[in-house]
Amino acid sequence: MINNFFKTTFCDHPNENNMTYFQHLIFSLGFSFQFSIASFYAFIHAFFPNTCTTSSYDYSKLIYDTIERKKLEIAKKNNC
Repeated sequence: MINNFFKTTFCDHPNENNMTYFQHLIFSLGFSFQFSIASFYAFIHAFFPNTCTTSSYDYSKLIYDTIERKKLEIAKKNNC
């Protein structure tokens, strides 16, 4: 039972994405950092609308592009 809990909690999702737990941890923490920066810029933009005018788009695109690159990387690994 404990083994199944560990597998379900820590392994299933990373394995579905061809990553180990620690690879997924680092990848996700990178997003957490990017979201924190984007949140800061959005906060500044809320009070000063003429500043950080493209930051929300820029960070959304950065995160989207990162995910798409990772998907391609996984697809290439699965095809080889």
